[in-house]
Amino acid sequence: MTITNTTLHAGLKDPRFAIIKDGWDYTPRELLPADVIARPIWTIGFDKDAYGMDDNPIALVTNFPGEGPAATVEHEGCKRTIYAATLDLLADAVVVAFYELEKEHRDAVAAYIPSLITEEVEVEVEVEVEVEVEVEVEEGGVLFQEMNDEQHEIFEAAWIVTRVRDLEIECGMSAKAAKRQAPYDYENYINQEGYTGRDLLIGEKLNRGAEI
Repeated sequence: MTITNTTLHAGLKDPRFAIIKDGWDYTPRELLPADVIARPIWTIGFDKDAYGMDDNPIALVTNFPGEGPAATVEHEGCKRTIYAATLDLLADAVVVAFYELEKEHRDAVAAYIPSLITEEVEVEVEVEVEVEVEVEVEEGGVLFQEMNDEQHEIFEAAWIVTRVRDLEIECGMSAKAAKRQAPYDYENYINQEGYTGRDLLIGEKLNRGAEI
């Protein structure tokens, strides 16, 4: 499908991406105001399962007169602006740029945890060791916000090792792929304050202990 200035919605060559017109609310084309149809602004969304791409924008696309097709791609706070001769070529470039930013982010995170990119044999040893660490932090009743730097490091290492194991077992990932993905997932966990539920459970346990 050729993307033009009047395109409202279209899937890209990679089915995990889709482009949607800015301001379009899924109203049929014949009922839309002319200014919405003609607006040269879109977002490109991504979903790894090729579902719900419209709800996860990763790029802003424009095609203003005198400027031509342009896009700003964003991933985990990193941005890249790209240009192309046509909207179709730009859409292809957005996909490439997104995957490059995603890889750069994973590599940057992995650089802080060298043990996660070792051989599989070493990972099996890590799991056995970190299980004990996980018990120390998880069952010790230490709230995330009250952890010191050392405890945060222990918690992060335990979380990532557990995530690696889950990705291998539940998602069928190879050990190498899981080791690269887990730090990225931990970043999302922290950014979304995923530890809140854990802290609530610990708080309840502490309160019950105080009542006794």
